[in-house]
Amino acid sequence: MSGFLPADGAAAVAGVRLPVGKRIGPGGKSRRSPQPALWVTGEFGDAAGAWLALRGRLGGTGLVPLLLSGLRGQPDRPWDSGELGPPAFGALAGLEAPVLLRDGWDMHVPDAEEDEEQTAALLAPFSRSFPGMAPAASVLASPARLDEAVASLTEPMRIGLVVASRPADALVSIGWQGAGNYHETAAPLTAVLRSWEERFGATVMHVGFDTVDLLVERPAPSQQAALAVAAEHFAFCMDNIYQGVGSISEYARELTGATRWSFWWD
Repeated sequence: MSGFLPADGAAAVAGVRLPVGKRIGPGGKSRRSPQPALWVTGEFGDAAGAWLALRGRLGGTGLVPLLLSGLRGQPDRPWDSGELGPPAFGALAGLEAPVLLRDGWDMHVPDAEEDEEQTAALLAPFSRSFPGMAPAASVLASPARLDEAVASLTEPMRIGLVVASRPADALVSIGWQGAGNYHETAAPLTAVLRSWEERFGATVMHVGFDTVDLLVERPAPSQQAALAVAAEHFAFCMDNIYQGVGSISEYARELTGATRWSFWWD
């Protein structure tokens, strides 16, 4: 089974029974090649439990399990509607997380002619310059905390299986386009996700039409540590702050000890 998706229909994967699913490729059409982009079930009630079981059993197999949801009111998008592109691994060449985050920070900081007091409140305790990469965390969250993070996903879910060597690579493997207003492919997101996977044990858990949730095994243990992480989140996805709590410092309070990181792009 290593690196190969199930055939269309019901499946048992690593001892986990899954409902009827189908292979999905770019354009939403089933691909009969040995390694299509994605295999997706329909919605079912115990998708979260199935994902937890698969997560513990599929490591090193070349398959990554995901929880998937659709656009609110249009649940067929993007999985059944064909709104996926080809795998974008080639676009990863030369991308480095520190450079991407620095560039994202510079892009998202308000222009100098904007209100300086508002800008200072937005960025505090940082200045206009990117503060640098957050240090890695080392303390593992308890299994109960991780289970709570998974249970906090309340929308109807499917299971997706992706051919990828690690969770961070799932978005480029399936040609996800949810951040298309900001990036031509998911490659820049993947480069940062790889770094977070290594520093915080933050792995892709749920993917929606324009949303991504990560399960964080080694969360920021303090407000100070969370501030540095919050700066990276601002650089990665500014809507988390601009259309959320409105400042990096307030956002950092929410991140302290958090085992679920959520992102959305409009």
